[in-house]
Amino acid sequence: MNAVFDITETPQQAARRLSAPELHKGFRPEALHVYTNANGAPIFWRIRCKHPDGRKWIRPMHQDEDGAFVMGEPTFAPGTKPLYRLHDLGQHPDSAVIVAEGEKAADALARLGVQSTTSGGAQSADGADWTPLAGRSVLIWPDNDEPGAQYGREVADKLLALGCDVKIIDAGTLGLPPKGDAADWTAAHPDATAEDVLALPTARPARPPATTATSATSATSTLEPLPVPQALERAEALLRPQSDGEEAPYPVEALGPLAEAARELSEGAQVSPAMAGQSLLAAVALLAQGVANVRTLSGSVAPLSLYALTVANSGDGKDAADRPALRPIHDMQREEGKRYAEAMAFYEAEKSSRKKGDPAPEHPGPAPYRIASDLTIEGMRRSFAGGGSAQGILSTEAGAVLAGHAMTAGQRTKTAANPGGVW
Repeated sequence: MNAVFDITETPQQAARRLSAPELHKGFRPEALHVYTNANGAPIFWRIRCKHPDGRKWIRPMHQDEDGAFVMGEPTFAPGTKPLYRLHDLGQHPDSAVIVAEGEKAADALARLGVQSTTSGGAQSADGADWTPLAGRSVLIWPDNDEPGAQYGREVADKLLALGCDVKIIDAGTLGLPPKGDAADWTAAHPDATAEDVLALPTARPARPPATTATSATSATSTLEPLPVPQALERAEALLRPQSDGEEAPYPVEALGPLAEAARELSEGAQVSPAMAGQSLLAAVALLAQGVANVRTLSGSVAPLSLYALTVANSGDGKDAADRPALRPIHDMQREEGKRYAEAMAFYEAEKSSRKKGDPAPEHPGPAPYRIASDLTIEGMRRSFAGGGSAQGILSTEAGAVLAGHAMTAGQRTKTAANPGGVW
């Protein structure tokens, strides 16, 4: 059955609808940030909720081609994602601009009358279009932590290349707590003015080393996208089994932000880098598949799910790699499970004491578990029926899945049809 969306729904109503599962968990709406084009027309929104225990829930939403509000950002080509508060920046072309880390910080500065913007979080600098700031005077206000400092350096490099006059506010001298940002500073200084902000201590960023024409040409050619047929051919070649005698090292650096974690896990658990990387990728895919889709090389859009198979001998450390990688998810499940059990107990009590004519109590929703505990196909169906729509099936003994009754010659077709029924 297809969902029917009311295209007259306001962004605020849509944000509340899309965040309803989190609101049931105790999160509270904090803000709805809108990203616009230079003319002020909305492009997408970012929903911000916060739990009383300090946890944050921040997700983007946009309107699809039918006008319905859906989770996720529109598709942007690399380096074309608009900056936050872009319309305001265009209306004050001669004003100094502060680049903050995150929309909440940018809004806090704007309330003081400062022209402010952001590309998003600490990992967002590369995806943004910084050209609207070309030639302007810019102060960068990073968060008071190492990811913030790295964000400041990345933004500074991009702005210097655009001819901007760039300074970085020294967050470490402002008396902020760890991870503190511009919003924390303005909250601690309620009488501060725009002049006070622009007078904060700053430092000039180091200019990146100049590149020669040869190296610049080389870098450009490396970054040019391949035509789809060539990209598919190269991907297939990388996936082919290696010839005897070849032993290519596992590309840990290709894991990006996970690379350091993979190295630490490999060393600490005494497992191969490949096994550490595989375990981390499976854990991250489990968390990401419910919030984003991926555009494949063929151009189609598919869930950001991962099918991972590790072949190893007994004693090679499959458990030793999986346990640390999945521990945060198990911990989260344990805490959310406790809250869910309490909510269900309250719901059942309300339902049993309900009198005729009273409104029905609100059900807490699906169970919060991410990892299916029953690996049989019937167990998986039950898990999806009563739980979330994004789950993981994880086992250190693949034979329990691949060689079980469901995969016998007489059962394979039925088993293959079951996921379609779940969908």
